Amino acid sequence: MSQIVSKYSVKEKSDKVHFLPQPHNDDFLYYLTSVGHEYLNRSYYMERKDSDVYMIDYVVRGKGHLSCGNGKSFTLREGDLCFVYLGEPSIFYPMGDDFEIYFFHVKGAQIKELYQAFVHNAGNVIGGFSEKLAADSFSSIRERIDAGPDFKEISIILYRFLLEILERSQRQKDAYPPFIMKIFQKIIDHGCTVQQLAEELGFHAVYLERQFKRYTKKTLRRFLTERKLSLAENLLLTTDLTINEIAQRIGYADSNGLISLFRTELHCTPLAFRKKRGSIEKTEE
Repeated sequence: MSQIVSKYSVKEKSDKVHFLPQPHNDDFLYYLTSVGHEYLNRSYYMERKDSDVYMIDYVVRGKGHLSCGNGKSFTLREGDLCFVYLGEPSIFYPMGDDFEIYFFHVKGAQIKELYQAFVHNAGNVIGGFSEKLAADSFSSIRERIDAGPDFKEISIILYRFLLEILERSQRQKDAYPPFIMKIFQKIIDHGCTVQQLAEELGFHAVYLERQFKRYTKKTLRRFLTERKLSLAENLLLTTDLTINEIAQRIGYADSNGLISLFRTELHCTPLAFRKKRGSIEKTEE
């Protein structure tokens, strides 16, 4: 039985379709269970697990938080596309106003293999994805629904979209040299400082910073800050750890560092963040 903790708060102009044509059996390669173009309110919150469906979200504008299986968490920005299996625990919410997304919920006999290939190539998130491709895919599906739902036509559109996603994930993998990919993996799996990364990889810290920015257009220190913030948000929402305990978990000596991080990045304290996000409606399906 799937479990959902949610506060579904979207603006009126959002367009969501639940009831799509479904295959007569589970042997079909890929098919949609729901699709939408949504403008999320700041109070929107979605926490799920044990839902046997794969979610693809594309961020048109704004900034959001994503936590998924194995404790991985990400800050999503304009142009990011995330791919997540909702059978594992996941948390998704906007981190400000004007958060706009396209989403596609997908099932099928081969979606697991495609998802695993995507994650192998790029992790759960790729940046710089084409807004036109996401928007056109949604619009084409919407047109087919309005004209009279046609399972075959909708599945063809979805298939093309998925192939583009897989190809883009491979291009992202090829775009970075192995040591940059190793940095991504070490930060996501363990968390560390610039100096620790430099020592592990055998580079001078200044050289490592320069090369990271060259390939990612972002400083390594900034990337580490965003990672710390995402981890802290996840622990605040999913555990009963104290602010001091969370601060130590993510590498600070005490709570002062964590409080400073939240004031700088989110303009609130960790405790205020926890209280605000904790006031959500709970439902089970």
